[in-house]
Amino acid sequence: MSIQTKHTPTLEIQRVKTASNTEQDTTLSLDELSKSIYDALTQYPYYVVVNGFTPLRERNQLMDLARAIRAKISPPSRSNRENTNKVSFTKVYINRQSGETEESSVTRYSRTDLPLPPHTDSSYMMLPHEIVAFHCIEADENGGESIMIPVDDILQNLDKEVLACFREPVYPFGQGSHAIICGDEDNPLIRYYQAQVQRSLNEDNSLSEKHQTALKALDELLDENHIQQQFHLKPGQIVFMHNHKVLHGRTALSPESNRVLYRLRMHVNSLGNQGQIVVPYDVHSYIELATELENMGRFESALQQYYYATELAPDDIDVLNAYGSMLLKIGMFDRAAEIFHKCKLLNPYDYDSGLALSSLARMKGNYR
Repeated sequence: MSIQTKHTPTLEIQRVKTASNTEQDTTLSLDELSKSIYDALTQYPYYVVVNGFTPLRERNQLMDLARAIRAKISPPSRSNRENTNKVSFTKVYINRQSGETEESSVTRYSRTDLPLPPHTDSSYMMLPHEIVAFHCIEADENGGESIMIPVDDILQNLDKEVLACFREPVYPFGQGSHAIICGDEDNPLIRYYQAQVQRSLNEDNSLSEKHQTALKALDELLDENHIQQQFHLKPGQIVFMHNHKVLHGRTALSPESNRVLYRLRMHVNSLGNQGQIVVPYDVHSYIELATELENMGRFESALQQYYYATELAPDDIDVLNAYGSMLLKIGMFDRAAEIFHKCKLLNPYDYDSGLALSSLARMKGNYR
């Protein structure tokens, strides 16, 4: 195995043993390959092309590898109980019969031969997927160059005033507003999908002039060749991306293109930036983030966000009950009892805290 870093970062393999492949003369095990992919995604340029898989029209190879990656870098624990089988999988190809429906009006470009500007996937979500991958089944020999732009290169080419605008959680992505640039200075993260932002602005353009000017500067930069890293994905190759660290897009496909990709999106618990892609700014956004983390099984991170919400609203019974319920879920019974008792002091008739205290009393006999 070798990682090529002079141009496109690449992992060279010959044959990988998967759950659906019993070959013994393997060059890399899934465990070894998963570790190498993790290493590539956590350092510049935050993507890697894996060579050596066969372009089979079934998804076992990619799904086996995805689960191995999650098992390697996001193992289950008391504070991390993510569903290891929950992986978003989509076949991407030109759909010549599709119209611009409500569902497809933003993402329809991936189903056409039009160029796809650099973006991050699932940007409308409170927590976008950390890992995105494309397995090439059939390539377009006359178009469809992959485009990658690491966040580091974007930051180096924008002035401080523009970057300051991007750190404000005012840009509309579907139902919520978020910052475009997040994270620490030594670990910057990005969320961006120009078509999604523009669609939201068309419905309710409440963005200030300076923030719209910043968007224009970003779009102009992303369109410049000098900042783009391009390569042509070949059949059998899989490109993995850190979706919080690198934008991806493609050039136009040929009109008669039969290009077929399998796209995979998944959450993992540890890529060095958990939760930082979101910048909560009020009680509601802290609770929304905590709820999403809890639904994903990231209990420890969810607990932290619930705690921050209680700091902003120390006498809000709904917030306190949510925090107490999360404490119960991870087995912190003594602290949960304290929170529920506080709820009863604020409102002796509160049903949720009373029910929780009754349950604790039945469990341990000492929370009367």
